[in-house]
Amino acid sequence: MGELDDVSRLASLTRRVSLFAVEAAGAFYFFSFGMSFAGFSMIAYSLASALGLDVLLTMTVFLVGGLALSVMLILVVAGPVWRHLAGLGVYRGSGLESGLLIGLGFPLSYMLALLNPQVFPVAWYPGVGLGLAIAGASMYGKTSYWRTLYAAGALVSLTTPLVVYTLARGGVPAGVGMANGLMLIIYLIAGSYSMGRASRTFTED
Repeated sequence: MGELDDVSRLASLTRRVSLFAVEAAGAFYFFSFGMSFAGFSMIAYSLASALGLDVLLTMTVFLVGGLALSVMLILVVAGPVWRHLAGLGVYRGSGLESGLLIGLGFPLSYMLALLNPQVFPVAWYPGVGLGLAIAGASMYGKTSYWRTLYAAGALVSLTTPLVVYTLARGGVPAGVGMANGLMLIIYLIAGSYSMGRASRTFTED
């Protein structure tokens, strides 16, 4: 009987550690991607303004570079965690798969922005929301983390009209500032929620 109890406790601990890793890796995504992407956006706009460069071209170059570096960082740090979880059967997928799905939102968003090129400086913002929603939907049934992705994507999508309105009323500086500010706040909420769920895996039954 004692051996069965030990096996049961070990299985429970393994499950809790795995769930903790899922939520912790998810929180890392929100914190790292949000900070790096917003940082590249602000650097790009500042340089374009200071040097008299084309705002759209400069921001596009920096945001593409920022996206690539952010994805690389996530894959290097969180990738091994996702692969381990996939091996345990806790998460049936991969970090690369999720990253690619999130990235799908950007080309779709910029294609729609062709209808009104004036929104190009903030077209990445609804792309973030769309990508998060796509990734969240793809994770349904694979891990509880899908809810956090989907909720964050919904918040970004719902606040997109505010970003577009600010851009129209205050110009590029106001629009870019609003997009970055909202994204950082939403990512902070989502990342903190994931860390809270991670911490509760060892205290809840």
